[in-house]
Amino acid sequence: MGLRRSQWDSRKEVRDLRAKIIIDEHRRLGKIDPNIYGQYLEHVDTADNCIYNGVFHADSHLSDEVGLRRDVIDCVKDMAAPIVRWPGGCFADIYRWEDGIGPQASRPVRRNWYWSGIECNQFGTDEFLSWCKKTGAVPYINVNMGTGTLDEAIRWLDYCNGTEPTTEAMKRAANGHSEPYGVKYWGLGNETWGEWEPGHSDAQTYANRLREWAQFFRKVDKKVKLLGVGSAQANDPDWDTTVLKTAGHLIDYLTIHIYAHTTHLFEPEDYYPTVTNSVYFEKQLQRMAQVVQVVSEQMGYSHRIKLSLDEWNIRHLDRREDGSTFLRRRSSRTLKDALFAAGVFHGMHRLCEDVGMACYVFLVNGNGVIEADDQGVVKTPLYHVFKAYRELMQGIALDVVRVESPSFLTPVRQGHLEAINREVDYLDVSAALTEDGESMTVALINRHRDATIDVELTLPGWAKPTTSRILYDDDVLATNDKSHPDRVRFVKNPIPDWNSIIECPPHSIVILSCGKHS
Repeated sequence: MGLRRSQWDSRKEVRDLRAKIIIDEHRRLGKIDPNIYGQYLEHVDTADNCIYNGVFHADSHLSDEVGLRRDVIDCVKDMAAPIVRWPGGCFADIYRWEDGIGPQASRPVRRNWYWSGIECNQFGTDEFLSWCKKTGAVPYINVNMGTGTLDEAIRWLDYCNGTEPTTEAMKRAANGHSEPYGVKYWGLGNETWGEWEPGHSDAQTYANRLREWAQFFRKVDKKVKLLGVGSAQANDPDWDTTVLKTAGHLIDYLTIHIYAHTTHLFEPEDYYPTVTNSVYFEKQLQRMAQVVQVVSEQMGYSHRIKLSLDEWNIRHLDRREDGSTFLRRRSSRTLKDALFAAGVFHGMHRLCEDVGMACYVFLVNGNGVIEADDQGVVKTPLYHVFKAYRELMQGIALDVVRVESPSFLTPVRQGHLEAINREVDYLDVSAALTEDGESMTVALINRHRDATIDVELTLPGWAKPTTSRILYDDDVLATNDKSHPDRVRFVKNPIPDWNSIIECPPHSIVILSCGKHS
């Protein structure tokens, strides 16, 4: 496996655990949509360096002639991010898109009155769409449904996708882009249920407005995919039902935002509440999917409305000297965060028929997949999880049969600081079959902090796994930085001997590649 057992058991004696798993290629759940590995950019406070000094830095030697960070572009290309949502988020509901087009020197400087700070509008529609082209990511634009109007939104759609000589299409051409961008994904609203949100309303008011906006979007461009706002963490099925009954015939996705929280930032004691939070994510996604299925059946919808988890991450809380806690908006992602993220992916694999998109908050800095400053970039442990899963966990999700699997009772966070005791498996397994049926990938997360799990893996009709990739470090709080940029990453190893047992080190992810018997 590439790591000697003593390398992960040397700290203290622990009793190994055992599990038995059967993976049958005929037990198929559905196709994994690659868009579940998507990313997210928002114009938050400039001090967060999410976009400015992160993705865009006009005066940096690291940037191209447009001001786009070349090193970040290279990372996103290497990670093969499938889709990126922009310009938010809450910022989207105050954003005037026309402020961000045309000659950069003449663009207005506005207050970012939602997040605070100044918005210079140097990174606008053309910069974002050019950046997407350079990275290979599909753009997903969220329109301003808070302070904006339908007319404004339609003109933005026309600027991006229009083929006729309208003023907006001519502006696009004058700005150096004669061909339409063909932006496919458009979000109509953001967290409209929240009292903090510009344009906040009740469910029926939003649903009526969504129906109006969606029908005109489709009149202008029949090819667009539209996303409507679902309830907060799937905790308001009445909201979801109202939106679906009123406008479900016009939308392709219902959005859901889930943010996990831990108690303290730099404490190993919070390990289990971190890695098990993915269990809550899966439960809430399943809950919303059931509402969608029921309403779609009642309404006789012919198309399947998918879920988009288009904001998600885990936010760490820290403790002040006086004992009070506060939310740390920016912290380096650790090994335990990587295990949590992989668990979220596994949940989306199991719900692949219902979940069609997800966007992690943020791509760059602020709990990001990539950390960027004036000196360069660091690929966090999350980066390596996104890259590996995007590359390997694609195709058809398989139903994994657990013959035997150790579990434990633990408090699982329910979105914020409240928790419910749940029985959670130490071993979380997902398997994916390529569409041609010629290769299979098996991903195993060992959530146990201290014990190895010996997994007896049965693969009827398949040859032994040929290679393994392991993400592991002794310290669950291990991260990557400038001094140790590759400390937490997947290590690839051949599997010379196979006795049907895979050793999964404590707090690790093991990914196996398999081929069929000849």
